[in-house]
Amino acid sequence: MFRRHAAFALLPLFIVAVLGPRARAATPETVTVSPATTTALFTSALIGGFANDGGLCQENVSCDSVVLIVQAGDYTGRNLRVGIDWLVPANDFDIYAFKDHLGGPAVGASHGPPPGSHEEFILSLGGVVATPLRFAMRVVASATTPEQVAGKLDFVTPPAPRQALTAGNDVRWSPNATVVAPGASRDCEPSIRV
Repeated sequence: MFRRHAAFALLPLFIVAVLGPRARAATPETVTVSPATTTALFTSALIGGFANDGGLCQENVSCDSVVLIVQAGDYTGRNLRVGIDWLVPANDFDIYAFKDHLGGPAVGASHGPPPGSHEEFILSLGGVVATPLRFAMRVVASATTPEQVAGKLDFVTPPAPRQALTAGNDVRWSPNATVVAPGASRDCEPSIRV
């Protein structure tokens, strides 16, 4: 009789030990989109703390990672909007995306200051994708109390292409380019002073 009660008493500890780490990770841990996808969702683990740009964070404590798979197909005229939302405007969460794996080439980021409850960036897919693409996304608790973050991926139409402006025959300006500086406190446009 005592063994049976002891076994039942230890069962919750066993469940927490086995299932606990999995329950704390992003849900789902991998998000797949295709040309037929309208919206894809994910939810982070309960994360919080002060992890700055994600270089100093602890997975499933102050940051959470999600893998994004973009299936092969025709994405002409479609860009992927990656956004996160949370409830407490005083909290500050950021999102970073890398090609292939965390720490790979940076492909997008959004890290505005508080107050706020939304961050987003646009991932340009460039038309036809011949083979599946893999991206690693990291949601970072920049300065927060613990909270879950809701992620949303959906397709948007890119803006119309802009033509370069000219002034006379020898001066030419190009269209603006988005600058991403993960690890910096903010992204800024380059400038020229005369």
